[in-house]
Amino acid sequence: MSFKKTLIGIRSWEGINRLSSAGCLLLIASLFNACNIAKHLPAKERLYMGTDVVIHADSTISPTDQKSVQTQLTDLSRPRPVKQLFGYPYKVGLYYLFGEPRKNGFRAWFRKKFGEEPVFASAKALSSNIPIFKATLQNSGYFGSDATGHLKEDGYKARGVYDVNVKPRFYIDSVAFLVDSTPVRKALKTALRRTIIKKGDPYLFDNIKLERERISQSIKQRGFYYFLPDYIAVLADNDSLAHRTKLYFAIKPEIPDAASIPYSIRNVFIFPNYTLSTARSDTNEAKAYQTEDQFQVVDSTHRFNSKLFRDIVTVLPGNRYNSRMQDLTLSRFINVGAFKFVRNRFEPDQQGDSAVLDVRYYLTPYPEKSMRVELDGTSRSTNFNGTQVVLSWRNRNTLHRLNCLQSMLMPVLNTRLAMQQKELRIIVSGRMRP
Repeated sequence: MSFKKTLIGIRSWEGINRLSSAGCLLLIASLFNACNIAKHLPAKERLYMGTDVVIHADSTISPTDQKSVQTQLTDLSRPRPVKQLFGYPYKVGLYYLFGEPRKNGFRAWFRKKFGEEPVFASAKALSSNIPIFKATLQNSGYFGSDATGHLKEDGYKARGVYDVNVKPRFYIDSVAFLVDSTPVRKALKTALRRTIIKKGDPYLFDNIKLERERISQSIKQRGFYYFLPDYIAVLADNDSLAHRTKLYFAIKPEIPDAASIPYSIRNVFIFPNYTLSTARSDTNEAKAYQTEDQFQVVDSTHRFNSKLFRDIVTVLPGNRYNSRMQDLTLSRFINVGAFKFVRNRFEPDQQGDSAVLDVRYYLTPYPEKSMRVELDGTSRSTNFNGTQVVLSWRNRNTLHRLNCLQSMLMPVLNTRLAMQQKELRIIVSGRMRP
């Protein structure tokens, strides 16, 4: 009797296992059916799964350069493919898992949290990528290269396949600057010595843009306040047999007159107490006094020592305008730590046959003196508990030259709980920095 009951129990357990396995298989099958992406896609649409760039390169192009071109073009391609796991777009599967949701509810939350909206393959997108590929190859020195593309469909999926014919790369043969006797073109000649484009470098349009920026800065440092990189023309002379390029940098003939003449600094006005509420009195140039360095300072309260500006301002009256000196002056005003806002303005003028600039610096200072109180509680392993008060005082303009003087007073009271012992310490410290 006992043996029969045991046998029946084993058969019952086997039956339960079979039912559980069948239930799991049924659940998995229903999930796969729910995740059947093809039935959710609109008619004649394919899910975009990625880009394949096939390089057909000239024999002179190294495998490293071919791989670099392939990676660069793949990164540029649009649209971005959907996320995949072992080739399955699982995020899109989760997006369609529970069907179309209502505006709010669990299904809408699940789709937004875990799903990803499908990206459909489009022949229009492929045709849009081809001009970008061609321009990229051109800008990298692969002149004459071409690209074509088509969609490769596989069921409900599709991939963009591009065939790219890469021609031999061009390299720099020489760099020359076209100059004459005009002031701005003489300034162009001085920029030749530090060119970043060297003979033997591959042709790169990004390097040419950087060189134009460098030349523009070099010219602005010689007084040409209104000069811009757009006023520089670049001419390329290509040798199709040797695959070499000669570059010529020149000033465009149609630049504005203001950009072709150098400017000198006439006056430097400094307003060290400028605020919007009292702007009229703070910028009254009739109240300005002149320092030893010919700066015009409007500071009726003499809050700052005039020698302070000699250490900060590098834009000097009588000198040619220099963009580097201007950037250095602004950096010093900001980093000195005493001014909340720093602003400057240049005003051009004509003085006889010379072009001049008046410079104005508007400085809004922080409060000169400040005080701070901090209360802190302490607990130590020696059963000492106590409080600490930190009283700090700061003067940002000690000696009227922006020297920062900081003093601290720290009374500390500790009490040992077991023996009722008390300990009082007073710490006083101070420091001054330039």
